[in-house]
Amino acid sequence: MRGPILACLFIAGLVPASAAEVFFPSPTDRVTGFDSLTYLDLVRELLPDLAPAAQGFAGSEVAQLRHLGGEGLLEVPAPDRFELGQLSAVPPAVGGGERLLVLFDLDHEDRYEGFAVLALFDLRQEPVLVDAAQVSYDLWTYFRDPATLPLTTDTSLVLTMSTHFNSSQSYVMSMMALARPDGLDFVDVVFTLDDRNCGYDRRQMPDFAVEAEEGGMPPIRVSVTETVEHTGDECGDVELPPAGTRTVAVTYMIGILKPAATSQAPGPWATSLRRPCSASDPSISVR
Repeated sequence: MRGPILACLFIAGLVPASAAEVFFPSPTDRVTGFDSLTYLDLVRELLPDLAPAAQGFAGSEVAQLRHLGGEGLLEVPAPDRFELGQLSAVPPAVGGGERLLVLFDLDHEDRYEGFAVLALFDLRQEPVLVDAAQVSYDLWTYFRDPATLPLTTDTSLVLTMSTHFNSSQSYVMSMMALARPDGLDFVDVVFTLDDRNCGYDRRQMPDFAVEAEEGGMPPIRVSVTETVEHTGDECGDVELPPAGTRTVAVTYMIGILKPAATSQAPGPWATSLRRPCSASDPSISVR
């Protein structure tokens, strides 16, 4: 469901799911389980000419990447010159705990659009880049809290958020994706807005949960709760939105995703790249 909040729905039957914690390594930190491998080595699989700079690490080469949300979506060109932004990582509950998700963005001059990359690594023996894609929908991109929710023994829901704000508004695009042992798949994006105007404050808070399910892939329940409070300011004839709280919710049913050919240039991970899918894909239904 995409559009304004129209109804208040009761949410029941949800079960808590354990989630791995996000951590924020330095590029020179060693990857757990490897004596000489650093996070810089992992990132260089996608940014091959990263080198020490006045502040952190900088480069000019970026591997060709699809946007996880679909072909032609927000295909922001990589900057000619950039600095490596903050690194964050989380181990999803896939591949027997031997996979690692790494999220990073590129800082550059005249930045008005974000360029964030989500990469999935296989850490069994020698590290292998399994899949990588752009995931930015706005200026800054982070993992949500929680960043992952396990769905099955080999599939986790991954949650990121892209955002920007001004003096009275905060925009957030929350992306849902699937992490599997052999790649990343897109599910959907949820847009929310917090705004403050004369006479009222409005907050929209998304929530992501996994429903109880006997075997197979459990449904994903997404809800957005909107709260409007009147501030008592004198605003003349300005019409205020009704005060109160209301919630809308949808459920995603995830089916079997089949790999398909990709137009991405060949790379060490090209054979594992999957086509993006959406709520209109037969593999995913929304109710």
